[in-house]
Amino acid sequence: MKKWTHQDTTAHRGIAKIYRVVTDMGYIWRPTPNSDVGLDGEIELVEDRAATAKVIKVQVKSGVSYFRKEDQRSFEMHTTKDDLDYWRLANNPVLLVVYHPEKDSLFAIHIQAYTQAHPECRETGIIRFDKNEDLLIEDSAPRLRSIVFGDKVPQRLLLSGKKREKLRSNLLPVLQNLEFVYSLPTTCLEKYEVRVLLGSGPKPPFILKENRIWTPSYLPAEDSPLRVACETNEEVRITAVSDWMEDSSRELWLVELLNACLQKHCARLGLIFDKKHARFYALPKNGKEWWFSYPSIQNTAKRRPAFPSHRRATGELRCWIHQSARLKFERLGPHWFLKIIPGYVFTHDGERFLDATEVGRVATGKKARERNLVVLRHLLFWREFLSDGDGAITVFPGSQKLVVAKEFLECLAAFGIEGDSLELGSGVPEEDDLAEIDQFFEDGDGK
Repeated sequence: MKKWTHQDTTAHRGIAKIYRVVTDMGYIWRPTPNSDVGLDGEIELVEDRAATAKVIKVQVKSGVSYFRKEDQRSFEMHTTKDDLDYWRLANNPVLLVVYHPEKDSLFAIHIQAYTQAHPECRETGIIRFDKNEDLLIEDSAPRLRSIVFGDKVPQRLLLSGKKREKLRSNLLPVLQNLEFVYSLPTTCLEKYEVRVLLGSGPKPPFILKENRIWTPSYLPAEDSPLRVACETNEEVRITAVSDWMEDSSRELWLVELLNACLQKHCARLGLIFDKKHARFYALPKNGKEWWFSYPSIQNTAKRRPAFPSHRRATGELRCWIHQSARLKFERLGPHWFLKIIPGYVFTHDGERFLDATEVGRVATGKKARERNLVVLRHLLFWREFLSDGDGAITVFPGSQKLVVAKEFLECLAAFGIEGDSLELGSGVPEEDDLAEIDQFFEDGDGK
């Protein structure tokens, strides 16, 4: 019976470390099956979410025994002439990676370049590593890129003044803003006191400032729900929103009130607000995953707002993965916008969040791979989700309205990148991003 040795464990840790570092770079790591001989895997470079077919082969050596004559600045690794010839004569670039298990550190040298600069090593088998220059971390991605492209920048990355590039933002313009804010005095000091008085009835958006309740709801109406928390012996004060815009402190009040309207709108759509992290996220329906269809890039897309991740070996529920977004109103000059920052939330059951140590690497690895096209898909999803299928996003549907457009703010730059165009046609496939996160968990044995 084959035994699993300490050396096997160290080797496995080295491969796992490379997987994490390469994933954080946004590149693709492919290990060689254990039954194969030779190199341990390969790294494929990724540009704007597209695999490039540019591959670097990787040889991994794990263990403190490979760190000879080690000091604070450098160490030597000794190998055989046959191994060195095997690596340097390969058709692809070969990266020699040495893993220190006690320090959980990787060091890497491009073998072909090193043997050309130090031809004596072909006889001695001694390769000298510089601990600063040869440290392999997430920020080493440009170094790997230079192995493939050399000192030349690929044509697609050359700036050109002849090309104007369209830049898309994550800002949706406000088409119709609130005109008035109504207020009455109150004895409530905290928002929760107002909510208690409102009970199970309607809860219009409001803010508490200077011992008054301020709301876009029509407070003069006798049946206004908020009047139960107000001192109604005083006449309702009506304030023009334009007055608040001219006062820097009152403008902050307006932002808070607009975001309160936004929270109510998202609640109507079934989104949960995570106050601690200031983000909204979607829930399962009746404890199950569900699909949301929406117009995306020249076609109709489907996406799961919430997805259960199961351990494939046991079928046990690992966690729920949720689409999430940070949403807030901002003012730029005289104009107002709704800002959308897409993301993900991980919970045990839709309410209890996973600890950051459980999901940090997975979330970072996923976000590192997301380029412009993926982010654009996220934004289109949230635009349609927030509009609930309408032609605009009506955040506050009362007697006065807060309406947001569905076309993201765009501009034309005075320059562009040659060869960097991407036709957003029907040939651009949609991707199930939550299923990809599930695969990250599975590949990394996320718990």
